[in-house]
Order: sequence, then structure tokens, then C-alpha cells
Amino acid sequence: MSYELIILNKKGLVLSPPVIDGVTIEWQRKSQPGKLTFSCVKSSGLSFDEGDQVRFSVDGVPMFFGFVFEKSRTGLEDKKLNVTCYDQIFYLTKNKDTYVFENKTAADIIRMLAADFHLNLGTLTATPVNFESLVFDNKSLYDMISTALSATMQSTGLLYTLYDNAGRLTLSTTAEMTLPLLISEETAGNFDYKTSIAEDTYNRIKLTYEDKKAGTRQIFFAEDPLKTAQWGVLQYYEKLNDGTMAQKRSTSLLSMYDSKSRTLTLKNVLGDKRIHAGSLVMCKLGLGDINLSNFMMVEQVKHMFRENEHLMDLRFAEYRPLTDVSNAVTGVLTTAIPKEEAAADGDIGEAAPGGGENMRTSRPSDSNKYYVTTGGGGYNRCIPGNSKNGRTSSTSVIPNCVGYAYGRYMEMRGITSCNLPTCDAKNWYSVAKSRGYKCDKTPSVGSVVVFGGTKWGHVAVVEQIKENGDLVLSESNWSHSAFRNVTLYKSNGYNYSSGLKLIGFIH
Repeated sequence: MSYELIILNKKGLVLSPPVIDGVTIEWQRKSQPGKLTFSCVKSSGLSFDEGDQVRFSVDGVPMFFGFVFEKSRTGLEDKKLNVTCYDQIFYLTKNKDTYVFENKTAADIIRMLAADFHLNLGTLTATPVNFESLVFDNKSLYDMISTALSATMQSTGLLYTLYDNAGRLTLSTTAEMTLPLLISEETAGNFDYKTSIAEDTYNRIKLTYEDKKAGTRQIFFAEDPLKTAQWGVLQYYEKLNDGTMAQKRSTSLLSMYDSKSRTLTLKNVLGDKRIHAGSLVMCKLGLGDINLSNFMMVEQVKHMFRENEHLMDLRFAEYRPLTDVSNAVTGVLTTAIPKEEAAADGDIGEAAPGGGENMRTSRPSDSNKYYVTTGGGGYNRCIPGNSKNGRTSSTSVIPNCVGYAYGRYMEMRGITSCNLPTCDAKNWYSVAKSRGYKCDKTPSVGSVVVFGGTKWGHVAVVEQIKENGDLVLSESNWSHSAFRNVTLYKSNGYNYSSGLKLIGFIH
């Protein structure tokens, strides 16, 4: 066995650092990027920086591609340089954003994010579930993808793994990652085996979906009465944004989680470069009073290369085929949403008639809780306003158009919470619509008017509708006026300016 570690620096030079103590690669199936670490002797000819490319091959086969993220040394005289590199999954876990995906599959979402953030793609296995709308506000790219893949799994029973395959983001099913490999007592080394119903085991599934327009709440449930009698109630609960196929989803979740989980940890196993987090491997081990003979999924693997030696530490979870839940009790209950609960959630109905009598014409005080962050004891979930533009309290959301509109919307209705967005102004209309708010092109007193056409967009609140159809707005701005009233002209199509164009009204 031979391995090669090379670094391509920004000057285009290919470097082969003199490695001390070998090379280690770690992969996890969820939430963590692939990591390669090594130590080398620092010399005058070895010049590389953070961001430089790193490639690692075994017997001429590429195994890892990533970038230098950390360099460290200990002591002034120490020539030893410790280096940490990550693969492309790092950029998915690090970066956050707000996205609205419409009529996209999980694979489509991966493609879009990879294009937006300049990541290299490999083979993406097709994902059959098309989502009518998925809205993410201030979420990591990885969380967006994980949510879509999890929903796909719950609908189809197919388990997917997203990983970086030597420099290309790859999406594969468990079946595609099955290896013709047997881990037995001869190759296993030290082990730790555990069965549990404390982790990832549920015998009752409860999903709720609220149809704000109909004013109803639907509760979808599936339960295994035999397992409930045996283990007690272990309930999985989730609120859904989309009630489509909800009953099938509850049954599918029960079939996936209605069994004991089994985990196996092995130390110093003879290495196999094909094993990646997500690989499916047959394990046959005599574990004292238990004989294990099952396919196990690699949740975490640590490859350790030392001269001509390759060893691995492995953590497995049992691959659980869908449990037979033919004896499950399933059904759906439909109830009305109480009016006070609907108001708290932001389903506010019509604004008060005769607008203008209580029109806001001055900046709110710092003690007005509608414009104070929740962290400061107020009702507003938005971030504090711009401290460089006349913010008078560290907990005030003013100046900022989003924070002001969020607070004024509640203030005009006399409610202390709502489900309006807290994202960039330009995305308010689509996000609010996905959350059940009435959104259209017709103004009403108390509605939030949304403008797009610039990088951030803008939002304001309708205070008055004049007889000729013109609108009087109240607003705040991040970079200039902390508060002011402006007039929006019907003859101009309710556009704010040549750059800010009307998107619509949120009621």
C-alpha cells in the first residue's frame, strides 16, 4: 500500500509535505464535513496557506479532496506544523441563508445550492418527492438539504447520504453504498455493542397540520399497540407545513422507528479505503450472549494511515429495513382552531375598518414592547435596529424596516405574537404566503406592503387609504429615516420608487 498527500498552493506549485505520524481522515454521515489531518516538518520551501487545495490518494486512487482550513504550531522552536483540512461539506454546514423552493426535489435543491455557492457536483441519485413549497429562514445550507432528504425518506422509505466523493458532492441511497465486505472476529479488533429503545425508537407517531384558511387542525396518527404495551408510549411529534400525504407519512415513520436501535463500535479494524460514512457492511460477530449477523450502516469512520499500515475506527448503526406495521392503529382527527390561538399564530382576518383614526405619525418609544426584541422583554422577534443610525436602545428593532413592520402589524391588532417572517424584506411576501397569510395586490389598512427590485427589498405598513386610492404608510429604514410617514400613489402602481417595485400586500 502506498499513499500520496499533495498540496496545490496559490502560486500553482505542487507540494509534497514531509508527513510525521501519518494521515487521518474522518467522515460522519450527518452534519459534519469530512476532515483530513496531518503533521509535517516546517521548512523554508514548504509554503502554503489556508484555502489551498489538498489531495490524498491511496494506491493511486483519489480518496480525499479538500482545502486547508487550520494550521497550528506549539512552541517557538517546534518545527512541527499541524494541519486540518475539510471537504466541500464544510461550506454547506458553515453558510446560512433564506430560500424559498417551489416545485423542487431534494436533488434539485442540492443542485441549486451548489451552483449558488460554487461547489463541484458529482452523481446525484434522483429523489422522487417533489415539494410544492419549502421555506427556510436563516438556516444552514446543510439543514435545508437534510430537511428535504428527511421528508423524502419519510414519504418513500429510501435513506440517502450526501457526501463529498474526492471533490464532488454525491448523493447515494443505502443500496448504492452497499459494499461486498464482511467484518468478522478476525478483522474486527476491539468492539462495543449496544441495543436501545432510548434513541430513535418510537411506537406512536403524531403529525399535525393547520389549515388556516379553513380554520381546522388535522391530527394524523399511527401507533403500534403491541410495542406500546411492551415499552410504554414513545411518541414522535411534528407540526407539518404541508398536509399532503400526511397519513401515509405517519405510517411510514412508524415503520422506520418501531424497533430497537443497535449500535456497534469497532477499534483498530483492518483498513479498507472503500468505506465511507453511509456505507453498508455485513457484520458477523460473536458478542458473548449475542450473535450479530446483520448489515450495519457506517455512521462514522476514522481512517488512520501510518507508513504501510491502514487501520480504522468504525461506529455502526444497524440498517433497519421497514418494520411490518400491519397491526398499527391509524387515523386522522379534525378539530377547529380556537380563535384566540389563530390570532396568536397570525391568522388575523380583516383589519379594522375606517383606517387612519389611530394612524401612527411618530416614532414609537423605547418602552413600547411591540418594537422591543424578545430578548429584551418585548414581543418582537426581529434583530435590533441599526446602532449607527440613531438606535436609542440596544433592544429596539428601530431603525429597520423589517423590525418596525413586524411590530406595527401586531400593534394595530392588539396581539403580542405572530408568525410573520423575520428574513430579508424582499422575501416577506413568499414566506408569509407559505405560512397561510392572505397575500394579494389589494391594500388594506394594517397590511404590510412588500417591495422588491433591490438587494434587500423593503416593507412598510398601510396606515390609511385615501378616497383616491393613494396610501399613507408608516415605515423605518436601516440606513436613513428611523421613522417617517410616506405616501404611495395608486397612479404609480403602488411602486415605491424606480428601484423598489411592488410585490404585494400581506393581510
